[in-house]
Amino acid sequence: MALPDLTRTAALDSEEQCVAYLESLRWPGGVACPNCGNQKISRFQAKGKSGKTRQICQCLDRDCKYQFSATTGTIFHDSHLPLSKWYEAMRLLADPSADTSVNQLRFVLGVQYKTAKKIGRAHV
Repeated sequence: MALPDLTRTAALDSEEQCVAYLESLRWPGGVACPNCGNQKISRFQAKGKSGKTRQICQCLDRDCKYQFSATTGTIFHDSHLPLSKWYEAMRLLADPSADTSVNQLRFVLGVQYKTAKKIGRAHV
């Protein structure tokens, strides 16, 4: 997977745009099943445990039928944080001129200390 262009992530206004950007990084030739590599997929929406609507893809191969999302197999998988906050955290942590602390992450992202600490560890 290519590294994100952190200047471009600042222009992503919605979660849908963030997901589309992540998909373009993961699958530059088009979305493919991470289980079997098939590019014939079906897309649908499902409500998660928190009640939030998620975009799900399902492989259309008869033997596979694997369900996945853009975040499957990434540090974003099973995260309660929106991708826009993850992108903002990456932008802050990637700045070589700033030594971003957990408290700075906490205030900028508007998250709990524990969450900011986990994001900081995912960066390392």
